[in-house]
Amino acid sequence: MNGSKVLPAPAENKLLSTLVVLGLALAMFGMPYDRSFSVHCLYVTVAIAAMDILARLIRDRCLPAVPRRAVRDLGLVGGGLLLLLVSQLYWLSTVSIAPPFDWMSIYLTKNCVFWACSTLLSGYVVLFNVRVLPCTRKVLLLLLTLALAVCAVKGLQQHWQGVGRISLKIGHPVPAGLVFATMTLIISGMALNGLKSLFSYLVITIAFICGSFLVSLTQTRSALIMVLMAAVVIIWKLAGLYRMRISTRPVVSALCLIVIVVVIAFLLNERFHNVYSDLYGYAHGDQGGSLGARLVMWKAGIHSFIVNPWGYSPTDRFAVIQPIIQDMTKNDPAVGSMISGYARHHVHNEIIEVMSLQGIIGLLGVMSFHVAMILLAWRKRIVNDMFRLFVGFLILFGVSDPLFDSDKVGLLVSLAIPLLIIMATSDQRTNSLERRQPSMAADSSSDSVDSTVIRS
Repeated sequence: MNGSKVLPAPAENKLLSTLVVLGLALAMFGMPYDRSFSVHCLYVTVAIAAMDILARLIRDRCLPAVPRRAVRDLGLVGGGLLLLLVSQLYWLSTVSIAPPFDWMSIYLTKNCVFWACSTLLSGYVVLFNVRVLPCTRKVLLLLLTLALAVCAVKGLQQHWQGVGRISLKIGHPVPAGLVFATMTLIISGMALNGLKSLFSYLVITIAFICGSFLVSLTQTRSALIMVLMAAVVIIWKLAGLYRMRISTRPVVSALCLIVIVVVIAFLLNERFHNVYSDLYGYAHGDQGGSLGARLVMWKAGIHSFIVNPWGYSPTDRFAVIQPIIQDMTKNDPAVGSMISGYARHHVHNEIIEVMSLQGIIGLLGVMSFHVAMILLAWRKRIVNDMFRLFVGFLILFGVSDPLFDSDKVGLLVSLAIPLLIIMATSDQRTNSLERRQPSMAADSSSDSVDSTVIRS
């Protein structure tokens, strides 16, 4: 136009961004096999993302144009993680952590590094509009489904060897249940974007079969409720396709299999059968059950916060709550000793654990993280329904166990946030292209009609 040449847009390096996506997926799905591999994979992924960011900044000499809404939502992620990190570092700097509680400082230091990595990766995904090479989604789906199926086989082997609650290499059955539920969510969410193919229905069905089986073997009640939540959302989406008369037979088959698998998983989980007996025993003075012991620890933790709302060292906190636990279980000293052993690690609730140990500052940091995640999920601009489900997973998990008292859950959260954002932005681009194609077809048909009229 007017003799001026239009310069082509600079080519994107999809290879590096594809390596980032593959690194995140490998790090998450490698947790059941070797957590140290997952950690090193996260660090390598961050290094690749930093290289890509530096190369793009040198090439373009400016940050890319990003919608303000996306930048605000990215600020929610970074702000929530930053306040959480600052509150943890403040507590570490103000108390002395001596053995046998020195593991707390190790885990918190690792989590701070993980959160910094997650913030950088989330910013990379949103600010630079990450795109991947063709067929990356199908390759990932195939590899991740295979990894989950191998986990199911290894879990069955552990169960046959007499392990009551499996955890594979994750180390503990409770975070293992959260990891397996999140793996099921990631695979199902990736497959949802291509539901017109039989391959996607097969992947979703296999993911729920393996995920429900693994979570049932961990005997983690909250994780099984997470799988149920994911199943409800997936069934709702599949039912919507059924009403649209798209691939009727695969939809009905997938619906039936998911319902059957989740129901069987609930029936196999023996700990659900003990909920009523635990509550009944607690009401009649027996605190030896799982829920009864939790209620005792919650009361002791709240009391310690009332005594000193600015927090304790782990040794001082245990010195405060142990007499309270012993007083509440004075009719059964053996149960009191058992609950005191549990409380030496944590009081089995995210909010009460933080407020009783790290005080008001720690409580503000954790609440800012959860509020940021809820707002991000509610606004739904750079995330989708799968991220909403994951936020629900974290809240549900935090009711019965603390999230960030170990490096297992911290690593999982730092990997899941950028991976779910990548899935959401990829789905949004696909949906916008699908909406654009009919309009382009309509425009071309109208142009052909106009040209026919002109010729006539």
